[in-house]
Amino acid sequence: MLGKCSSLWNVYGPTETTVWFSVYAVNGISERISIGKPIPNLSAYVLDEEGRLAPVGVAGELCIGGVGLSRGYWRRPELAAERFVPHPFSDRPGERLYRTGDSARWREGGNLEFLGRTDDQVKVRGHRIELGEIQSVLEEHPKIERAVAVVWDDPSGVKELVAYVVVKKDESLQVRQMQAFLEEKLPSYMVPAFYVKMDAFPQTPSGKVDRKRLPPPDRMTASSRKTYLKPRDTIEANLQQIWEEVLEVRNIGVRDNFFQLGGQSLKALSLSTRIAEHYGSGISFRIVFENPSIEKMAAFLRKEVSWIYPSSLIPIQPDGDLRPLFCVHPLYGMAHCYLPLARQLGEDQPVYGFQAHGLEEGQKPLLTIEEMAAQYIAQMRQVQPQGPYQVAGVSMGSLLAYEIAQQVRQMNERVSLLALLDGNYVEEPINLLNVTDGHELEKELRDWQQQFILEEANRALGTAADDPDSKNLDLQVERFLKSLQGMDKIPQDITLDHFRRILNIMAINGRAANGYVPQPYDGDVMLVTSTLEEHVDPTMGWKHMVRGNLEVHVIAGKHGECILHPGVITLAQILKKAMARDFGQESKVALAG
Repeated sequence: MLGKCSSLWNVYGPTETTVWFSVYAVNGISERISIGKPIPNLSAYVLDEEGRLAPVGVAGELCIGGVGLSRGYWRRPELAAERFVPHPFSDRPGERLYRTGDSARWREGGNLEFLGRTDDQVKVRGHRIELGEIQSVLEEHPKIERAVAVVWDDPSGVKELVAYVVVKKDESLQVRQMQAFLEEKLPSYMVPAFYVKMDAFPQTPSGKVDRKRLPPPDRMTASSRKTYLKPRDTIEANLQQIWEEVLEVRNIGVRDNFFQLGGQSLKALSLSTRIAEHYGSGISFRIVFENPSIEKMAAFLRKEVSWIYPSSLIPIQPDGDLRPLFCVHPLYGMAHCYLPLARQLGEDQPVYGFQAHGLEEGQKPLLTIEEMAAQYIAQMRQVQPQGPYQVAGVSMGSLLAYEIAQQVRQMNERVSLLALLDGNYVEEPINLLNVTDGHELEKELRDWQQQFILEEANRALGTAADDPDSKNLDLQVERFLKSLQGMDKIPQDITLDHFRRILNIMAINGRAANGYVPQPYDGDVMLVTSTLEEHVDPTMGWKHMVRGNLEVHVIAGKHGECILHPGVITLAQILKKAMARDFGQESKVALAG
C-alpha cells in the first residue's frame, strides 16, 4: 500500500475540536497504527471512571483540551454541559475539556491508541470490560488480520465473551493459541470463552462491522467450557441464590468458582456476611477462600469438612506443583488484593496470602511487625515445612515480607525470593510502646486507634475542623461507611462492626509499620516500584539495608497499582522469571526496565 504513495498519515479528530486533533505518520503496513499525538495548541488526557489520569497502557475516556474546542452545541445546553466540562488540570478560569466518548490509551513513546467507543464497555460477571481492548490485543497477534469482541447472552442467561477473528491468508491458528496469547496480555476475566474464525466480517452500508449479522452461537468454538451442575439439595439451592445475588450472575453451577465468576474482596466480604446471616455465625471472609464453590461451602455447612488452613493463611490459589509464593497483606489487613497476581501466575503456581490477625471476630490483633512475622512463619511452615521460601508483600506488606525473610534466615532456612512491591524503607521509626503497664498500654493503643480512625473518616468526608461532628467517632465512622457504600466502594450489607474492625486493623498495622526498625539483610532482594521521579531514589532507601544483591524493576502506575491490571501482567512476568531461575542464588545487580 505504501509503495503507491510517498507518505500515509492517520488523522483523528471529532468535529467539536476543529476536526483534526492528532496525526500519525504510518511507517509500514505491519505496524500497529495509532492516532498519534495532538497537534499544537491542543492537549489529550486519558481519564478513568473517577476522572483520574490513566497510566500508560490503561484504557480510559479520551478527553481533549486547548484552544481548538468549539463553544458547545447550538441550542443544546444540556448536552454541551455534559460533554464540555471544567478542566480539572488547568488553573485558567473557564478552561474546559471535551469528553469525546472514545476509549483510548497511551502507548510507550507518547502516542495514543484508539480502542473504540466507551459505549462498548460491558459488565461481565462483575467486571467492567473494554471490548475494544480485547480486539486491540487480538490484532497484535501476527497471524490475525482483524478481530471483534462481543458479549453473548447464552440461553441460560449467562453473559459470555466471544471473539471473532479473520486470520491472515495462508495462516493457520488454533483456538488454544489465541487464548494463550490473550492470557499473557489480559486479566483472566477479559479472556473470551468462545472464538469464531471467519473469512470476512459482515458490514453495514457505511463499512463498519455489522455485529447483528455475526454467526449464531451454534457455530462458536469454546475455549474451555465446564458442564453446568445444578443444586442437588436445599443448602446448595440457598447458596446458589446468595451467590447469584452477590455476583449479579444467573445460573451459577455448584462447582463454579466464586472468584472466577468475578468475585473479589468486597464481594467475598458480602458473601460471608450473607451466609452468616442465613446459617449463623462462623462464616468468615477466610472461609470463602477455602470453599470458593457452592458445593464446597455446602459441605462445610453440613460439617462434612472443617477449616483446613491456619487462622491467618488464605489459600488464594492452593493448587499446582511449583514452590508456593506467600504474599503478605497491606495496611488494611486483607490478602484478597493478590487475586489478580495469582491468576496471572497461572494454575501451576500455588499462591497463599496472609490476612491480619484480628480481622475476624474474637481474634486479638498483633501489635508489632516482629510478632506478625513470627506467627505468619509458623503458619507458612504448616503448608511448606522446609525452605527455600518465596515471599512477597505490597506497600506495608513489604515490611512484613522483609521481616519474615529475616526470621526465616535466622532459622538457617533459605529464602529463594524476597519481593518488595512498592515498599518504602522507614527511616525514622516512632517509639511504638512507651509504657509498660498493661492498662496504660491498652489505653494508649485505643487512643491511637480512635485518633487514626477519626482522621481517616474526617479526611474522607471532607469534614471541617470546626464542625462539631468532627470529634464524634461513632457518628463519623457510620457516615464514612455509608459514604463508601453510596459510591459502591464497599458492599451494602457490610456491618458497622465489621467495618470498624477493618479500620482498627489499619490503625494497628500503621502504628506497627511506623515503629518497625529493619535490620540489615544479607540475602538478595527484588524491589518493584511504581514510576519514579528523577529526584527519587530508585531503591526506595533499601540500598542501605540490603547487603546482598538488590534488583530493581519499575512498573508504570501509582503506589500499589503493580498488583492491579495492567501492571500485574508485567509483575507476573517478572516474578515468573525470578522464581524459575531461583532468584536468591543469582549474583547480579541490576536496575531493570
